[in-house]
Amino acid sequence: MPDIDHNHLDDENASPAAEAVVQAAARLDRKVRQLNRDLSSVRETSRLLTAPLDLAQVLEIVVKTVAQAIGADAAGLRLLEQETGELVLKATWGLSPEYIKKGPVTAGESTLNTRALRGEAIVVNDMRTDPHFQRYRTEIAREGLVSNLTLGLTYKDKGIGTLRIYQKRRRRFSPSDISIAQTVAAQSAAAIINARLYKETLEADRMARQLHLAGDVQRHLIPRTAPAIPGLDLAGHYVPCYDVGGDFYDYIPLPNGHLVVAIGDVMGKGVPASLAMASLRSSLRAYAELIDSICHCDAPPLEIRPNESMPEAGSDARFTFTEPETQLNELVRRVNQMFCRDITFGDFATLFCARISPDRRRLTYCNCGHEPPILLRDDRAIDLAEGGIVIGVDKDSRYRSRTIELKPQDMIVMYTDGLADAANFRQEYFGRDRIIAAARESRGLTADQAAKNILWLMRKFTGLTRRGDDTALVVLKRTE
Repeated sequence: MPDIDHNHLDDENASPAAEAVVQAAARLDRKVRQLNRDLSSVRETSRLLTAPLDLAQVLEIVVKTVAQAIGADAAGLRLLEQETGELVLKATWGLSPEYIKKGPVTAGESTLNTRALRGEAIVVNDMRTDPHFQRYRTEIAREGLVSNLTLGLTYKDKGIGTLRIYQKRRRRFSPSDISIAQTVAAQSAAAIINARLYKETLEADRMARQLHLAGDVQRHLIPRTAPAIPGLDLAGHYVPCYDVGGDFYDYIPLPNGHLVVAIGDVMGKGVPASLAMASLRSSLRAYAELIDSICHCDAPPLEIRPNESMPEAGSDARFTFTEPETQLNELVRRVNQMFCRDITFGDFATLFCARISPDRRRLTYCNCGHEPPILLRDDRAIDLAEGGIVIGVDKDSRYRSRTIELKPQDMIVMYTDGLADAANFRQEYFGRDRIIAAARESRGLTADQAAKNILWLMRKFTGLTRRGDDTALVVLKRTE
């Protein structure tokens, strides 16, 4: 724009035409400054809102920028809670704490809100008399608010919130004011969505790290190697589907020479199942050692009649359990009571628990709703199913145990349902018959080799289908 000599034009001899030029130049100058200010606001908003900010920072930037861009006295931004329909105040600029706490606002309480959420820009010249603001008229008067511009924040034609701009004097917002406010609001809606996604990404990364750490902890609870016991060949493998889960197996050597072998599956997936699994495993170990210590008391044997309740072990309790079945029943009964007491209602677990005698010739087991382990003896496949209902349903449940003789070359395969339920692309399950066939194919191998071979045959059957559940597998063989 060419420079204008205002001093010359202000001369008393200046013509009316020259005066008109001065006024036009002044108006143009003001318009240019306004456009520069608007563009600066848009540019600054774009710069700030495209940075990786958290949601609170984004909202604070929005209300301050839009209010300053059009010379308003105050602004407030509300986001829509889809579940409740409430427009929750998230950021303000220029409003007093008393006004901020005035009370809730819902999307459906006023047509002004619903229109704004559809993307309209609505001007209210005097909030003190407008029916849309009747609910909080006293608070509005106390705050000194007069004129109002309400804009909807929309993203992909969906209302996500509202932006209100306030003036403490009567003001007719111009088309230019509305245009710049709408531009900032449009940028803000996209930035709000991006900030939410950024927050969700950070939260997902944090959860992934925590789950990975929890998975490491859980894997440390699973025995890496089996105890070396003459006459027995024992091995286990755990194949997680996710970082954490509810499947487990354990070996518990007892001071009197017995060995407890357990395998279980807590219903559910993820962190809750893994925590319940850790609790179940801990109680199993604690009560196994307790029952073992009770069996070494010098008191005479305690006779337990069928269906009679077992006494609790107190500070002066001295009694023994003479039958292996009674000992294992008491172990499982106490574990079930603990699980019923400490775990959320509705959670339950399957458990197979076996107690092997010091001479490795007898195995006493109790099956609590678990997939029956398979005993391969000669050409027979025998289910080890004696026991009772799942753990965690009824604290007064009674369980039955059974003792079997272990013969040389007997092989027992214990597994969780992730093995049987593994499916291929045709939705055919690996199933019990294939597990038996895979176990028979593996009888000439060591326990560790047999477990690996069974898992390999399962993976060969399922191909590239994604696993839907964890798998725990324990193979036990009597070698002499």
